Amino acid sequence: MGHTSRSMEDSGAVCDSMNCGDLAQEDYVMSKYKLIYFNIRGRAEIIRYIFAYLDIKYEDHRIEQADWPKIKPTLPFGKIPVLEVGGLMLHQSLAIARYLTKNTDLAGKTEMEQCQADAVVDTLDDFMSLFPWAEKNQDVKERTFKDLLTCHAPPLLKDLDTYLGDREWFIGDYVSTRMFKNTSTCI
Repeated sequence: MGHTSRSMEDSGAVCDSMNCGDLAQEDYVMSKYKLIYFNIRGRAEIIRYIFAYLDIKYEDHRIEQADWPKIKPTLPFGKIPVLEVGGLMLHQSLAIARYLTKNTDLAGKTEMEQCQADAVVDTLDDFMSLFPWAEKNQDVKERTFKDLLTCHAPPLLKDLDTYLGDREWFIGDYVSTRMFKNTSTCI
């Protein structure tokens, strides 16, 4: 098992500049975050983007495939990514992303914008969930990927383009978690 540590110098300054609301700066600065995921980008990448954008220190613990059978039974629901925070294990990539951005402008400035952001992220997640990531038969996997990318992706992209309209951002007039989700699904 390998890991890398990512850190930036002044997380408190980011909290000031990001309008962290009622979230105490010490929550960002003093919490020790440990992200656990495979040694790939995948579903943990949105979390890594959020940590980097908010300049939050964390441990990026990468699991090798050979170690997965030993680790799986120790995790909530036997799935990753998992984020350890203050002795608790949070699971589900989008729940973790929402937790990290909840009291920042990245989650939307109003409850309505937060709901709109969630809807866009969940729409993209619905699509990503169609992919047979764990399929062992490479031929089946490739055919399914090709079908999804040629038949299902174009209507989704058209719907997203229609939803976006003439605006620069999906919700509001600023960077939000949708930017991270859109980027991570393209990687």
